[in-house]
Formats: sequence, structure tokens, C-alpha cells
Amino acid sequence: MTNAAADSAFSEDLRLLAALKRGQLGGRPSDRALAKRAAVAPTTVGQWLRGSSFPQSIDGLLAVVAALREQAASLGCLDDGVADLLREQRWRDSYRAEARRRAMTTSLEVKGAQARSALAAQELGDRLARLPDKPRLLSQWTPEQLGVHPAISAGRASGKGDFVLPAYISRPHDDALRAHLLNAAKGSKNRLVVIRGESCTGKTRTAYEAIHATTPEWNLIFPKGGDSLLAALESGAAQPETILWLNEAQDFLSGSAGELVAVELRRLLEGEGPIIVIATLWPTFHRELTTSPEAGRRDFHPQARALLRQEYRVDIPARFTESTLSEIREQAAADPSLSLTLSAGTSSVTQFLAAAPDLLDHYEHAIGPEGPYGKAVITAAMDVRRLGFNGDIPITFLRDAAPGYLSDEERASCNPETWFSDAMSYARFKVRGVVAALSDAPRLTGMGAQPGVVRLADYLDQYSHSSRTALVPSAQFWHAAQQIESVEDLLRLADAARERMRNRHAALIYQKAVSLGSTEAMRWLAFLREDAGYAQEAEALRSAAAIRGDKFAVRDMARSKALSGDPNEGEHIAEKAATESDYPVALWEIGRIRLKDGSRSDARRIFQRAAALGSTEAIADLLYIEREDGNFEAAEDHLQTLVSSEEADSLYELADRFKEKGDLAYTERLYRRAIEMGDDFSTGQLALLLKEAGKRVEAETLLNNAVDAGGHYHSLELGRMKEEDGDMLAAEMHYLSAYTHGVFDSPHALAWLWDRNGERVLAEEIVTGYAESGNFAPLVDLARSRSETGDDTAALSLLRTAIDLGNSVALAESAQILEKSGDKAGAERLARRAADSGESYPLRNFARNQCEPSWRTLLLYGLEPDGTNSGKW
Repeated sequence: MTNAAADSAFSEDLRLLAALKRGQLGGRPSDRALAKRAAVAPTTVGQWLRGSSFPQSIDGLLAVVAALREQAASLGCLDDGVADLLREQRWRDSYRAEARRRAMTTSLEVKGAQARSALAAQELGDRLARLPDKPRLLSQWTPEQLGVHPAISAGRASGKGDFVLPAYISRPHDDALRAHLLNAAKGSKNRLVVIRGESCTGKTRTAYEAIHATTPEWNLIFPKGGDSLLAALESGAAQPETILWLNEAQDFLSGSAGELVAVELRRLLEGEGPIIVIATLWPTFHRELTTSPEAGRRDFHPQARALLRQEYRVDIPARFTESTLSEIREQAAADPSLSLTLSAGTSSVTQFLAAAPDLLDHYEHAIGPEGPYGKAVITAAMDVRRLGFNGDIPITFLRDAAPGYLSDEERASCNPETWFSDAMSYARFKVRGVVAALSDAPRLTGMGAQPGVVRLADYLDQYSHSSRTALVPSAQFWHAAQQIESVEDLLRLADAARERMRNRHAALIYQKAVSLGSTEAMRWLAFLREDAGYAQEAEALRSAAAIRGDKFAVRDMARSKALSGDPNEGEHIAEKAATESDYPVALWEIGRIRLKDGSRSDARRIFQRAAALGSTEAIADLLYIEREDGNFEAAEDHLQTLVSSEEADSLYELADRFKEKGDLAYTERLYRRAIEMGDDFSTGQLALLLKEAGKRVEAETLLNNAVDAGGHYHSLELGRMKEEDGDMLAAEMHYLSAYTHGVFDSPHALAWLWDRNGERVLAEEIVTGYAESGNFAPLVDLARSRSETGDDTAALSLLRTAIDLGNSVALAESAQILEKSGDKAGAERLARRAADSGESYPLRNFARNQCEPSWRTLLLYGLEPDGTNSGKW
């Protein structure tokens, strides 16, 4: 009851009535008896007498009053005061007055709520009016506006002036996506749906068709940039029954504002809905946003990674299956675009429809006087994007980089005044009037094109990652890169140069980033100088970065001192990082170094200090040391600290260490605590532990429960258990279940099962299919297996498939197989190609096996002989 209700005359009468029943009437009749008399539930009478519920009608209440009057009369206590309280007319009058009062109060509250609602609606309308990208009904958006690629139309002489959308061919992933969207639309939770696929595979069209089939009456917001998205979220534009449309989501989640966008999207998902966020992503960008960095490396995307853990993902295959191609054949007669696709004989339907073949031909077979120069400009754009530049490309960079892609004759014969404008005209030409290699980039807000930048066509951007992965740009490219003004882009390009053993160019680009204030670039410069033997210069760079507040530089200084034989100075520096920069991990790392060199007491002391400053890593190490030394009470205290800090990862890592040590009972306890804290991966490890201890039934039950709860990854371990039991059919069913739910390692498991069962062709088909979609690990692993069993020919054949698709790891693996077989020349050739594409370890290993000191120095320090010829040493 409200306070107003609590102060009313009716409430006071109820209080007196309840007091009479408890006191003079001795609790009689009971609430159950009174309820029977009033024909209501027993609890209802108690609620009436406590004033917590208002009777829906007067009759039930009067029945209670009559029963109490009869009880008072039987006990002889019906004096004037009691008689008046139990008078029927008093309760009729009191009930009527209370009902009216409540009705008036409710009316005022309703009117107030209506007024507040109207005011809120007006305020929301005012906020929405100021947004650059406003919500509109889905029916008011055209596919062209939402980013669906137009298609080539057979019989169209010119591509100008119309937007061709061929008939939509539904595939299996469409059914799954639409079922999920229908489910989401019926609920109250907000959902993130990620549609992942390579360029021009139909991601946007898939999303467009799905929302029209499932949520046709909803609103849709299509922000054109990160600022617009943040403004929409801040304004409250994303109301229930709204689609938030994030086409090419990497543009929102990368760059300087990407983490802020991810935070706001996570908050949106936590709110009331239903609201559906639909994002399209390339696999490359998805992997970049979801992969945790190596220890000591900067973490660019922690919030994006946390956001994408909540995704419902739909993967779009690059090619159509035979069954869907059959459907295209059935519809081709009525659809010129589909007919043209059939005549081309391709299964990559969406790419072809989006003019990719002609665009590729325009690039690769550049004709006319301006052709070679246009191709050079396009190639420079492709290379800068694949090597880390994120965004629209400065025209000045293309002008300075393009000469490095031309021969001496082409550079000598050009008109120095017009060559670049001619090249840009070629690159901007719209193939079939649909798409150009380079096009203007729209302004982030408002109308018109951004000055001074161009945008590379999606398909060529994607194509460069496979066709040019093993090629390194010339020195002119790296020199042009030094003019870029974005620190994040400079860091990525410098990293690309360093990974390709172009250390000199990497250093110059890092130096540009340093001039723009990047302390991270200072740290990488320090590593390069230290690797080249200039320890004092490295120390000076780290010191400069530390002075500017870079805690990682302080950590690097501490680690360098400790590893070079001055642990006390290393500890002193790490203490500064822990206390002044709030980075106790630096101190913990020094403790690890002391533990490794045998200084156990010093390590314990350092861990204690780091733990006191907040390092959960140090707490985990202290737990391990204390338990190892038999100090179980102290170890238990550390365990409780980790649990209260919700550090499930630390418990998991500790469990692994105790498992290696043989303390299986404690290992099981740690896994169970980690599972209680939500660490699903510990479920699989606990199941393995139980299985190894002979508790297979318990392990299988644990895994089945985890799968039922949505942990489809555990289907793999169930399959392995069945495989060990010799039940190959059950194993295959579990692997296929994992495969259908998109579990990353499932192609490995299926391929190895089929391979061991003699179904080599089936095994090779699945790993090849995954390689074509960008997942090369199963294919490379199968090739390693072939090589380990002595079948190098089959191994090299598989790796050749991955190489043709642009995988650099396959180059490195092939180089090692050739070196093992004695083909030194072939091994060196592939090792160089692998190094050019960022996999330098086979070339470094090859260099260490050579006898010529000058050759070894050349390779180990990445000092190119001339740095002029693209893809050559």
C-alpha cells in the first residue's frame, strides 16, 4: 500500500479489526475459516487485515466482519466500541470512501504518467531530430541505402542510372538466421547478430532479406560512422523493436573510437528490448577483434572482444552448393542476372553478380597508355590496406608509393605532369557502371566526398589478402608510409615491415609515430635497437617512453635489467611501475624471473609485494609456492582471494600447474571453483581429469550437461571419448554436432577421424573447404600428419592448395619439408616467400644452418640488399 493508503480511515479500521481478532477474540475465527466464509483464498483474508491488499468487492469483506461479530457475541465482548467497529454500515461507508479515494489517486497517477510519457516522447523526438542518422521504418529503407551490392544485369548496355537486385536464392544459413531473429523478436532481451563472410559473399543481402522476413514493422537505424552511432545510442534512439544496422562493423569497432563504441553496444545489449544489432564482418576483421594479444603486446580490442562473445554468428559461404545452383538454374530464365551467372560457370555467385570478374580484369590486365600507372596506384592501395592501414587512403600516399610498382622504362616514359591524374582516372573508372577500384569516400557527416582520400573496392581489398600475401612492397612504399598521420596506422604498418624483416623501414615508420607522440613506437624501436646490438640506445628509448608515462616501457626496462644480470635494479624499476603507474604486473614479472633463476625467497617476497598492490597473477604464484611448501592454510587464503576477485582464468592456469605436478585432488577442486565462476573451458579440462581417473560416466555426464547448456565445444571431447571406446559412429555424430554449431576445432576432429578410417578424400575435402573460407589450420595440420608418416608428396600437395589461397604458414611448412628432404634451393625459395609474407621463422632457421657469416647476418637482422624490387631480395 502507498503512504496515502496507509493513512486513510479505511486502513485505520482494518488495523483496529485485526487488533480485535488478535486480542479480545483470541485469534478466532482463523483466517482459513474467515476465508471460507468470504469465498476467497486463506492468504487473502490475512492480506486484507494487514492492509496489503484492497478487497475487490464489499461482499467478501462484509462476510468477514459478520463472522467476527458472531465470535464477539459468543464471547460476550460485544460492547459499544466493538459493536460500532463491527457495524455493517460503517464498513459499507468506509469501503465506498476508500474506493473513491483510490480511483481518484489512480486517475491522477495515470494522468501524471501520461503527461510524463508525452514529455518524454517530446524530448525523445527533439533528440532524434538532431541526429544525423535517424530511425525510420524498415519499409522506408531501400536495399541500395542499406549497402546491398548492385548486380550486373545481362543486356544492360550501361550500368548507370539503375539498381539491379536479382532474385534471392535462400541457403541453409538463411533458415537458421531467420529462426533466430523470430525468436529474438518475441523476447525482451537485446541480441547481437554477426553475419560473417568474405567480400561480396552476400552478407548485407542476407541480413536485408532476413529482417524483411521477420521484423517488417520495426524501425531501423543505420549510423554512417562511429560518432553517429554513439550519438544514436546516447539519445535513446534505439527503442524496443528497433534494428541497429552496422554494415561493415569493423569500421565501428576499429580505430580510436572503436573501444568506446564497443562499450556502449555492450550497455545496449544489457538493456530492455527487444532490440537487434545486426553487424556484418569479414573473417579477417572478426579474428583480429576476437583474438587475445600475446603476453606483453598491447591489447587494442578488449571491449570489442567482450562484445563479440555475445554474438549469434552466421557464416556466409563463399560458394553456392550444387543444390542452390540448381535453384538458380530454375529461376535463371526469368532473371537476367542469374542467367549471366550460369553462363560464367561460377559457384561464387554473389561476387560475380557484384562485378568482381570485370573489376579484377580491369586491374590485372590494365590496358591503354594510363593502364600501368593506374594498376600501380591500385596495387599501392591494396598493399597499404592489407598491411594494416585502416580506413580511407590518402591520395598523396598513393602518388608517392605508386612509382615503386613501375619499371624503369615505365617511369622514364611517363608525362611527369599528368601521369598521376591519368592513373587515378583509370583507377576510378566504374566497371560496368557498378564499381570502381578506387572511389570517393563520403563525408562522415553531411553530403559530398571527403577531400584528399579514396576508398578501395571491397573485393580488391579482400583479393589482395590472398593474391599478394607473399609479396613485400618496395622501399618507395615504406617511404611513402612515413607521411601517414594516424599513429595506429603507422604502428600497424611498422609491425608489418618488422614481421617481414624490413627492420630499417620499420624503424623509420616507428620514428614517425614517435614524432606524433607514440610511446608504443618508442618501445618497438627499443626492441629493434636491442636486437641489433645497441643496448644503450634501447635503454634510452625505453627511458624516454617511461618518462612520458608508458608503464609498459617501465616494465620492459625492469625486465631488461633483471635478465641482463641486475635483478635488484630491475626490481626497483618494477616497483616504480607498480606504485606510480598502477601496474603491479611488472613487479610480478620480475618475481617470475627470480623464481626461474632459483631465487625462491626473493621471488616470494616480490610476489607478496605485487599481490598487495593488486596483481592476481602474483596471488596465484604465491598460492602455488605456499602449497608446494606445505603451507596449506596460507594457500587457502590466497585461493579465497582469487575466488572473491572472480579470477577464473587464474584458477584455470593454477589447475594446469597442479595437474602437471600430480596433485590431482587439488586440481579437481580448482577446476570446479573455476566452473562455478563461469569458466566453461574448465568443464572440458575437469572432464579429462575425471576420465583419466577412471570416472568416465561422471565425465560424460558433465560434458553432456555442458552441451545441453549451450557449450557445443564440449561435443568434441564427447566425440574423442567415444572414439577411444571404438564407437566411431557416435564419435562422428558428436563431431558433426560441433561442426554444425560452428565450433572452431571441429574440422580438425572430423578430418582426423575420417583420415584414420581410411576416408582420405573426405578428410581432404573438409579441410580444403575450410581453407577456402579462410581457416587454414585443419589443412596445415593434416599436411603435417602426412609428412610425419613419410608421405611428403601428399603433404606438399595439400600445402600447395593453401599457398594458392594465400596462406603464408603453408609456405613456411613447405620450406621445412623441402629442407628436411634435402632440397636446399627449393627450401630457401619458399622460406624467402614466407618471410616476405610475415612468417620469418623458417628463413631464420635456414640462415642459422648456413656457413657464410655475411649471409646469416643479412637474414637475421633483416637488412635488405637494395629494398627496391617488390617481392624480391
